[in-house]
Amino acid sequence: MQKLLLGLVILMFAGVLVAQGTVDVEAEKVAIKKVIVQQDLAWKNRNLKGEEDVWANTPYIFRGFPIKWNQVGWEALEAWYKGSMERNPDPIPGYRTERSDFNIHVIGNAAWAVYHQTTYSKNAEGKMEWLDAWQVRFFEKIEGEWKIVLQMNGEYPEWVLEL
Repeated sequence: MQKLLLGLVILMFAGVLVAQGTVDVEAEKVAIKKVIVQQDLAWKNRNLKGEEDVWANTPYIFRGFPIKWNQVGWEALEAWYKGSMERNPDPIPGYRTERSDFNIHVIGNAAWAVYHQTTYSKNAEGKMEWLDAWQVRFFEKIEGEWKIVLQMNGEYPEWVLEL
């Protein structure tokens, strides 16, 4: 009887440990999408603090553009954001985004998201313009919160848009 009770206690303890180690992947995906939206709103509203809140403020982050221009480390990226927001301090007119075709993968404290985004805004003449682009984000969970550690995006080649 004692062996049976001891066995049950061990099984219960093991079950608790396993349950603590499981991750609700769907909840993590929702949290990651929330970070993406928060970053988008920070950019739209020219909010440097909002950008700072969603990025890992570390020397190893990477922000890549489809041209030969990249930022490595939070200090470099923060300087770029400051310059951009000082030159254009007002919220972007007519700015809105539509996102679709998400592919998010979570593994432990790391994750990546790839998705399609259409960004709309008004040009200097007040006419609405849009850009279709693919987006890539890598995330790291730091102190319980998802933070961006890599962002890359680029326009689709014209032949892809014709498909």
